[in-house]
Amino acid sequence: MYYSKNIQYPFFRNLLLCLSIFALAGVVCWNLHQRLGYRKQALSRSVLEQRIAAFSFKHIVARCKKEHGYTEEDMGLLEQELKRYFLLIALDPMHKRSLDMYSRDVDNLWHAFILFTKEYHDFSHQIYGRYIHHVPNIDKAREKTVEERIALQKAYRDFILYYEETFNESINQIWLLDALWAEERANSK
Repeated sequence: MYYSKNIQYPFFRNLLLCLSIFALAGVVCWNLHQRLGYRKQALSRSVLEQRIAAFSFKHIVARCKKEHGYTEEDMGLLEQELKRYFLLIALDPMHKRSLDMYSRDVDNLWHAFILFTKEYHDFSHQIYGRYIHHVPNIDKAREKTVEERIALQKAYRDFILYYEETFNESINQIWLLDALWAEERANSK
């Protein structure tokens, strides 16, 4: 049977149309996948450390210092610990660990960083291949059950162990100074 340029049979015309749409959707999805920076494999620890260390926090540090009255020494420590926190997140891409923020001071620097939206977006995509959201604790009014409090305390202990294993040293005191704050957060979650 002879077929003209215009397919006469509705079934074949519809099939061709569906295949074309699926092919186009596949191309669009692949392009988005590539543009959003999803990686086929995780970056090595040394590459992550280099990229995080190379990122300049100069204007972010200046803003945080001005807003909160920190000293230069404080800001050096906070920058170091926020960069370490970002490395801990990057080394756990499957989110096997609870990596809540346990230092109010380090969190202040993270908040200052987020205000520089372009830099924060670029940093997130360069390090993680995606945007890293900061999720605030908004459930402060609710009393926690004993089981919830135990789980949150375990998560805090696990965070300390993960930090110490990763950096092969005792956790910096900045993460322990706010143990009461962490306890408040545990009670409010």
